[in-house]
Amino acid sequence: MRPIHWTISVPVLVAIVTGLAAFAGTIWTGYANTSLERHKFEYTMIETALNSSSKVEKAEQIQFLLDIGLLSGLNSGQLTRYANDKGELLPHSSAIRDKRITYIQAKIILNLLKDRTNTSFYIGKFDENDDLSFYIGLAKFQKAHNLRIDGLLGAETVLAMWEACSDCPRVLQPSLSKDSSAP
Repeated sequence: MRPIHWTISVPVLVAIVTGLAAFAGTIWTGYANTSLERHKFEYTMIETALNSSSKVEKAEQIQFLLDIGLLSGLNSGQLTRYANDKGELLPHSSAIRDKRITYIQAKIILNLLKDRTNTSFYIGKFDENDDLSFYIGLAKFQKAHNLRIDGLLGAETVLAMWEACSDCPRVLQPSLSKDSSAP
């Protein structure tokens, strides 16, 4: 009996390699899309929990989501810390905590600054509450200025706000007494 010799032509080999590459690309795209959808779902769940009125309620809702396993992919260690401390560590931006800026000042600046469509980053109440629209406006500002998008008012974000806003020196300075002259 004669041995069989297999020969593969170059076009057949190219077709096989191309098919394998397309298959691998499809698998990777499916994984990436599933991961993205999971993260979007988790962000939505966190956003819903943060809509609660008190920090304790926010912490309890985040703990509930962690306990039932809905928040597994998004920094669950940090979320567990937030939940365990009854909300004391919940987004309390370092600049706010260190009294370098107030929520009202930040909201005014975000209202003064415009995005690419000439829309203010923040449109809402000018009060000392850390509401969802403030966090969204802050995140939009951070994205527009290539900062880490965390919705927190840290030193980098305050500095970027200062640099982006010509009226920021006036808005960020402490209240002037009635007898002092305005700049």
